[in-house]
Amino acid sequence: MAYTYRHDVSFLDDCNPALVERNALEFKRLRDLLLDIEPGAKRAATHTQWVSQNRKPYDDRLREARDLITHLANGYDMAQSALLHYASALRTAKSHYSDGKSAEQTLAGLISRVADAVTHQAQQAGPMRQWEDLRGTTGFLDWAAELTVDIDDIKDDANRAHDQASAGPITAPRPWKARHGGRARRRSTGPTTPRPTFAVVTSSTRRT
Repeated sequence: MAYTYRHDVSFLDDCNPALVERNALEFKRLRDLLLDIEPGAKRAATHTQWVSQNRKPYDDRLREARDLITHLANGYDMAQSALLHYASALRTAKSHYSDGKSAEQTLAGLISRVADAVTHQAQQAGPMRQWEDLRGTTGFLDWAAELTVDIDDIKDDANRAHDQASAGPITAPRPWKARHGGRARRRSTGPTTPRPTFAVVTSSTRRT
């Protein structure tokens, strides 16, 4: 199963929907300026009566200018509309991201009841990857931990918090989809990635 980890969508911390909306308003302002120009260009084309050998080039250039005004105004209108939708999607995504971080904190609290991270890598791994390592049975440390500590006491709650931490960003509209190709990153299982290391928490080892 593919999970979404915090680092996959951590750029949302720096996203500011209000700034996106400010850019949308600037595009709208430019569109309105162009629309204000168009009636004057139309009057110049239809209400100016004069005869000259340059009349045809004048009409041609004026028509080109009016077409340019129309296309630019349409372009700015599409841009401001897209940015407003993007700002809305960002707000929704950041809300789900916040829910995911809350679930991650809950998971960290559950993990702390049964094990402490020993290595620097384990400490930096994040609650989701820590729990994936603890609930697995592929290594001696996992096996020893599960024999020594009744991990079943937290298993259901931890699995639920783990899935909620991943589901938050996944269920949100994804303005970051293009950035990651629309796919959540899977946990690396290559030989160059050491496993996090944990110490079993007992009454004598728990920190106060």
